[in-house]
Amino acid sequence: MNFNTGGLKESCAIYDVNCQYLVRFDDRLKDAHRYLSRDPEMIVFGAIGKFHLADHVDSCFSKWSLNFMKGAGHIDGEIMETLWSGMNKVSGAARSMSKSHRQETLDDYMRDANWKKIVGIGKFFNILPSFLTMMSFLFSPHSHYKAETKYRWSGVD
Repeated sequence: MNFNTGGLKESCAIYDVNCQYLVRFDDRLKDAHRYLSRDPEMIVFGAIGKFHLADHVDSCFSKWSLNFMKGAGHIDGEIMETLWSGMNKVSGAARSMSKSHRQETLDDYMRDANWKKIVGIGKFFNILPSFLTMMSFLFSPHSHYKAETKYRWSGVD
């Protein structure tokens, strides 16, 4: 957590069992000080991904949900699981490979998946102008939507 984090005051760690793991997080870092460290001034906020949070007790929801973390944005915190499902396509072939060949194959697959995401983001930018036009109309004084609806949509606390 100390690698390329100079100047960061806060960090959000998303893990399936943070409600248990972060209880002794600083002790774990002391045990792994050769490999992992963090700036003592950095505040680490913990969260649990939305998919896994549903399996926790009710009291975990309000404390560990990304829905209530200011600055977390609208993320599900489950990126690794979404990538694993695609890995099933190559896992059968990779099973019989040597360790180095398997690593190269999996790296190539992940690079390809990342490239497809980068190329696909262009579709988002193509629809962005029409989306912004629609939003500006909705929030204009001439819009027929009620003020309380606009306030709720704006995401203002």
